[in-house]
Amino acid sequence: MDGSLSIDELGSVPSFTWPAVSPSGASLAVYREQDEQCTLLVIDLETGTTSSIPSDLSLKPNHRIVWDRTGEQLYVHHSDTGAERTDIYTLGLDGTARPLITREGRCWLWDVSPDDRSLLYSHRRPDADLWESPRTLYCYDRDTDTHHQLTPDDQFVMARGNRYSSDGEWFTYAAATKGDGSLLERSRVYIARADGTDARTLAIGSEESRTFVKDW
Repeated sequence: MDGSLSIDELGSVPSFTWPAVSPSGASLAVYREQDEQCTLLVIDLETGTTSSIPSDLSLKPNHRIVWDRTGEQLYVHHSDTGAERTDIYTLGLDGTARPLITREGRCWLWDVSPDDRSLLYSHRRPDADLWESPRTLYCYDRDTDTHHQLTPDDQFVMARGNRYSSDGEWFTYAAATKGDGSLLERSRVYIARADGTDARTLAIGSEESRTFVKDW
């Protein structure tokens, strides 16, 4: 064999996306996508043992996986209506799934606060005009089952760099501002308190650049 692969063989090669290490560092969760089927795997990093989490959810391999702080369940994205709607679920290691954030439109989970109470997520309606329904950041409070808008309506939150600080008192995000040029050409980085107050721009990048936060 010369090691070459046919187009059909290349199409059947699995892809792995959104690896996420558990809080203890003992396990790795990752999506495995092959033949249009998406499976959530958990790998024991000490033994190398791989197990799949049974689930009836329609998982979204292009959305990140987030562990809860106990390491006993994961936050995942589910959509059974195509690209028009994406909801956020908890998924136990035994396959027990529960809806957590269900809204018309698309939801993206970015981070979980250190006390596991607050979820930092964004939302927008894909059928609406860009600035009629911009991607906006919210905090979901699990204790009170309430949603609080964190970013203003004249900002379009970018799909990266939205993170809580290690103490949960602050978060960072990247956004484009309405009237500030093409959405694809520039974005700025902001820091704000966990409730969205005291937001300010960080002096990084340039006026013409797309700038994001990688981590704290």
